[in-house]
Amino acid sequence: MGLRVLLNALSNYAHLVISIIIALIMSPFLVHTLGDFFYGIWSIIAAITGYFSLLDMGMNRAIVRYISKYDSENNDKALNVFLNTSLVLFSAIGVIIMVAALIISANLDRFLELGQHAHIAKTVALIAGIDFAFTFPFGAIYAVLIAKQRHTVANKINIINTLLRNFAIYISLTLSPNLIVLAISNLVFNVGRNWYIVTETRKVAPEIQYQPGLFDRTLIKKIYNYSIYSFAASISARVINFTDEIVVGHFLEVRDVTFYAIAVNLISYFEKVVWAGASVFVPYISQLDALGKNEDIERSFCLGSRLTLLLTLYIFFGLLFLGKPFINVWMGPDYGPRTFPVLLLLAIAKVVSSGQSMTVARLFGTSKHKFIGIINSIEAFSNLCLSLVLVQHYGMIGVAMGTLVPCLICNGIVLPVFTVKIFQLSVWSFIRHSLAGPIGAFVFSTLIVYHIGVTASSFTQVIFQGLWISVVYLALSIPLCLDRHLFSQLRNKWHRKK
Repeated sequence: MGLRVLLNALSNYAHLVISIIIALIMSPFLVHTLGDFFYGIWSIIAAITGYFSLLDMGMNRAIVRYISKYDSENNDKALNVFLNTSLVLFSAIGVIIMVAALIISANLDRFLELGQHAHIAKTVALIAGIDFAFTFPFGAIYAVLIAKQRHTVANKINIINTLLRNFAIYISLTLSPNLIVLAISNLVFNVGRNWYIVTETRKVAPEIQYQPGLFDRTLIKKIYNYSIYSFAASISARVINFTDEIVVGHFLEVRDVTFYAIAVNLISYFEKVVWAGASVFVPYISQLDALGKNEDIERSFCLGSRLTLLLTLYIFFGLLFLGKPFINVWMGPDYGPRTFPVLLLLAIAKVVSSGQSMTVARLFGTSKHKFIGIINSIEAFSNLCLSLVLVQHYGMIGVAMGTLVPCLICNGIVLPVFTVKIFQLSVWSFIRHSLAGPIGAFVFSTLIVYHIGVTASSFTQVIFQGLWISVVYLALSIPLCLDRHLFSQLRNKWHRKK
């Protein structure tokens, strides 16, 4: 698959590991510094402003798709026209976001019971909206780094920003524990990140010219044809990932959002770990598709699917046995009992959806993603309807169930059937090469660990328990998941290096 794909995946994981470590430190700090109420407000505002990203209407994925295509063809003219057209569109959307932020911040207290804290919440919502509006156009430039498979550069930017921003937030909130301070800190460091993106992109892609005059309205249709189903998929993802906290905040208490948000945050790390590896395949598969290398696509898809599912089940394996004790020692003993049931239900859903990450990467990489948009839209609508009904009977558990059931049907049944059909795969071959090994490793590991038992009441115990159950999982995974072909490839590369 090439050294660059491997380096890109490793850099993604480096950024992710650093982000998770910082989040593990900062999350309890934010919850206990701001309090359950204000952290709940922050989570709801983050969920609401997260919907602004829908306004890219899938264009970000179109940029990655077509710039990677034009780059492989050495067509600098088409690349610049496409990028500048996207930049003009993104800038116009940034203005729309600014207007939307003003409207939302002015009416926030009509949706939530904020009492005497309404002014603070409205101010924070406005700052967060301004932050998003200003940052939005730079997403088109950032996509160039991804399209050119320069994830190492993109992750360098993200790592530096993450470290500096969180250090500043820690110092600022220690001196002045105020939600507005948190919002301003995010705004300032995102401005710096945007400047850094432009600087690094010029180095990676010196052929790029920022000229609004290159805007070509005829490209809008081309972008639309690719983006419309990406847009549908993005809407669905936002509904699935961001609506739950809003539903909890509206039907239950704002403080309850904190308990639910802890589970959601852990699950978001789950998803990011899996997608960090799978995402590098989108531009890679796009280039293989442009060059007509179908056998290489097939080989990458099978290997990627197996490794993705193996990683997905490994994370779920850890959450299953150590999720509750980890939350207890991480956030405090009051959080584990209320958060873990939600975490477990959301984790099952994420196993099913993240296990399909390579399928999603291949569909987008070959412009066959129409079905993703359709099936995700159905899942999102079902998710919202079920959550609205079940929250009134089962509280937070009902909201999590509303997420789980549609996911099992859409991603666990419908999408695999479609994948086999669209790529003309042998069902037995797909099961044998992509599913059997990881599932077998998970089942046997679970039985062994369940029989022995796991208990932990401190971070040290969580770490050591995590290490030994990891050894069990990996010991079973290696013989079940690494086939002769992969062993042969690794052996040949080792001999060539020697």
